[in-house]
Amino acid sequence: MDFEKIPTQEIKKEKEFTREQIETVEDIPITPFEKVELILVRKGFKMATDIELTGDVWKIQEENPKQIDRAKLKKVEKSLKKAGYAYKTNYPEIEEIVSVEEGIPEEEIRAEHESVEEKREKITITIAEDQKDLDEYLEIVKSGSDKNMGKAYGFPKSAVKSYSKSDDNNSGLIGRKDLPEEIRKQEWSLFASFMMSKDKLKKELEIVKKWAEIVSKTSPKIYREYVEYMKEVVDY
Repeated sequence: MDFEKIPTQEIKKEKEFTREQIETVEDIPITPFEKVELILVRKGFKMATDIELTGDVWKIQEENPKQIDRAKLKKVEKSLKKAGYAYKTNYPEIEEIVSVEEGIPEEEIRAEHESVEEKREKITITIAEDQKDLDEYLEIVKSGSDKNMGKAYGFPKSAVKSYSKSDDNNSGLIGRKDLPEEIRKQEWSLFASFMMSKDKLKKELEIVKKWAEIVSKTSPKIYREYVEYMKEVVDY
């Protein structure tokens, strides 16, 4: 894979995975998106990330809400510890799966058009490179600061600034699905997981390329899984 020479984002000192650690991350039973986030946390591009585990709505269960597979939860926690991360497993929540009547335009959907189809358990695991970053991130979450959250997620300063100033229509921002076609055709564009500022787009896309490059070099397996996974995401 050819990546252009691009300036490095301001990050902490990069840390390396051992072969055992990256193989452990590759085998964790989570989404490719979440595996990419773990790589970017280890490499210093992000302070922390969250993994969400949910009860399988497609699996036949007597329980309602449907329960998370505790063996899977234990495997995820064991793998995170083996890979060297600090983490906190939060208390379970109940998530409702809502269905909407057919034929109702999205802008006209009201409460009377919705019904709860399923209920399932959800557990969020918050992960950072070390306990210091984990504690700091949890404080940022409590503060509710969009600016500090954006910084913690490794988003470019210009994107965070534009987001904090955006109007209800997000007129100063652009998502990947609205990028020019010649950019969307590039695999690296699939790593644009944040709303970008229109006036600093070129610079912010360089950071997206850097993320893609880092993941590709760290784990070609996760890179390929992620690309195929994101190609299936509707309207991304």
